[in-house]
Amino acid sequence: MLSLATRRSFAALHFLMRFSLSCNLHLVRYLEIFIVGGNGITGNLEANVYNTTFIRGLDLASDKDTSPQAWAESLSTDEIKEHFGALGAAINGPKLCMLTG
Repeated sequence: MLSLATRRSFAALHFLMRFSLSCNLHLVRYLEIFIVGGNGITGNLEANVYNTTFIRGLDLASDKDTSPQAWAESLSTDEIKEHFGALGAAINGPKLCMLTG
């Protein structure tokens, strides 16, 4: 028998797949930016993740590329760290949303 945590994970994944189909997310090209701040000595860290999928004004029905290659290549983790005063930054992507029901 599956554990409660596993059943909840499967339920969450099923919901996410249904949600992504209803929002027309299949094959959306997106990018994530991770930004970490806080105090590295004490271990009091906070992180944020920014995702290009739902950028205001974009219409996924007409254009599923929310992370154009030229823009993605222009991003600099050093500039992002400096802008936010962060300890670290990472860029994940661009990649395609592949969830299907």
